[in-house]
Amino acid sequence: RTPEVYARELELGLEVHEVILAATHNAPLIEITRRVYDQLRLALWVEVRWIDQWTMAVAEHRAIVEAMLDRDAPRAMAAARAHVRSSRDNMQMIREVATSHPLATEAAIQVLREGGSAMDAAIAGSAVMAVVEPQMTGIGGDCFALVTPNGGGDVIAFNGSGRAPAAASVDRLREQGFTDIPVDSIHAVTLPGAIDGWFRLHGRFGRLDMARLLQPAIGYARNGYPVHARVARDWRKARTHLAKRDAARALFLPDGESPAEGMIHRQERL
Repeated sequence: RTPEVYARELELGLEVHEVILAATHNAPLIEITRRVYDQLRLALWVEVRWIDQWTMAVAEHRAIVEAMLDRDAPRAMAAARAHVRSSRDNMQMIREVATSHPLATEAAIQVLREGGSAMDAAIAGSAVMAVVEPQMTGIGGDCFALVTPNGGGDVIAFNGSGRAPAAASVDRLREQGFTDIPVDSIHAVTLPGAIDGWFRLHGRFGRLDMARLLQPAIGYARNGYPVHARVARDWRKARTHLAKRDAARALFLPDGESPAEGMIHRQERL
């Protein structure tokens, strides 16, 4: 079943629930229902597999409504308390993760659900970001981290910035006619620090296997991911730079155009 099918079912479901709830004149419960459906819509962004989480929330809500229609106040209150506890647990997990892309956030949250450490979640989310936000970050970049072990004590600063190549020389670059380093030049690239940074941080603070942490990113690179609206906007702005080099043009400008919002993009070689 496609996200489009789920989206239509969600709209119909919300209409039906609002009709039922209107008869109860229970404004707080109506608001809760709308929030549940907002969460379901968000789930469509983070892949259909998350629909199970929100399907459970809807089932809990249905139990509340059925008890109210049966005029069974004790059962309705018990169902409402169970729903609040479940929602609180889910939202607590969500509050512990923040990225600029829902797919990266989802990957990090899932790692926490499986018992991973905060560092595990950070690595999993960062790896996904390197795939789904190629205009912002990548495995050829740097890695900086501020870590508070066990949530307290001294803050550990990690500097995973890349260095200039050992054989690089200012005089040699000047001989080649450079007075500055163009942003799209190979000479602007430092030795990547991200991968080594991930492994060093994982060795000290990680809990789950690194292969598990990288699996979501590998899946999106191999099978594709939907292009986010903000990513699509940045991509359009970078078309001129991307078109200058054959490799970049072939990967990031399929059919000569930057991918539009919602299109599926793949990076199988990555």
